[in-house]
Amino acid sequence: MLSQNVKTALTAVACLWVIFFLGIISSQIWSVDIRSFGIQPRETEGLAGILFWPFLHGNIFHLLANSFGLFFLLLLSLIFFKKLTILVLIIITLVGGGAVWVFAGRDTIHIGASGLIFGLIGFMISGGIFRKELKALLLSGVVLFLYGGLLLTLLVRIPGISWHGHLFGFLAGVFAAWVTRGIGKEKETASTARG
Repeated sequence: MLSQNVKTALTAVACLWVIFFLGIISSQIWSVDIRSFGIQPRETEGLAGILFWPFLHGNIFHLLANSFGLFFLLLLSLIFFKKLTILVLIIITLVGGGAVWVFAGRDTIHIGASGLIFGLIGFMISGGIFRKELKALLLSGVVLFLYGGLLLTLLVRIPGISWHGHLFGFLAGVFAAWVTRGIGKEKETASTARG
């Protein structure tokens, strides 16, 4: 089962690399910069970017920076919340991206999988609290220990980095944990229920 989760996480990250190199080819052949398909806040043509922003990266360093974190967090999510992972990623992409489209400044295009990374961090940290399950609480502690320092970047704006993408990705992950808190939990039977 672990090997299937590793394959799934690797495949997801490999898709980002394929899209990146297709973007280079398209810019060379057709002079189309696919990064322009990211989120353009409050612009009608920028709405489609809500679907595409996690798949687009500014350069190879941007993609490298996101690849390892996304792989590891996807792997953890698949191991602990396999049935929820796709739904959680959809919620993070749409809710986080929608919030970026509504609230971010108009002067930039928002791209990159870091919104998903922060979203998965938010989902896994708050998932233990909302689900009230020992396994989820332990995962919350591990993710908080490993990535808690990264959350401090939500307090600082760094030029060239989508602070809005990070913040709204994280908040969308918390929202995803709340929305999915009852999905997949074992139901107490009448004989084990406590009154």
